[in-house]
Amino acid sequence: MASILRFRILLRRARPAAPWRPAPMLKPLYGREFELEENLASFCRQEGGDYQVVFGVHDATDPAIAVVERLRARFPERDIALIGRRDDGLGIYSYRYLWSDTAFVGVLAQEVALRYPAAVVRDPLFGYLGVDYARLP
Repeated sequence: MASILRFRILLRRARPAAPWRPAPMLKPLYGREFELEENLASFCRQEGGDYQVVFGVHDATDPAIAVVERLRARFPERDIALIGRRDDGLGIYSYRYLWSDTAFVGVLAQEVALRYPAAVVRDPLFGYLGVDYARLP
């Protein structure tokens, strides 16, 4: 019984104090698909609070970039991010933690683990994965 109580207290301490916020929507893009602009606009029209829409492209010449720029003009109230890739193929993302309003830009630990496992660290208390950027080439 005492161990259950300790676990509950630990969980209470582990919860972030900031209010809940929606997770970002991630949409990878590659080229100009049929009705791409209207399909992507549906992400921007959704209700559910102040969420971020993150579009990712493979390279700077992707024609989908122009579509994302038009969406930014059409939906100025929406937080729209356009992210790409590093030269080694790792995606570069814009993200927010559920407990924070701060936007970060970086790589995802799950992707880094496949290519550079020594650069991934695990939080010993909560088990979250993180990236040691000093270990990335």
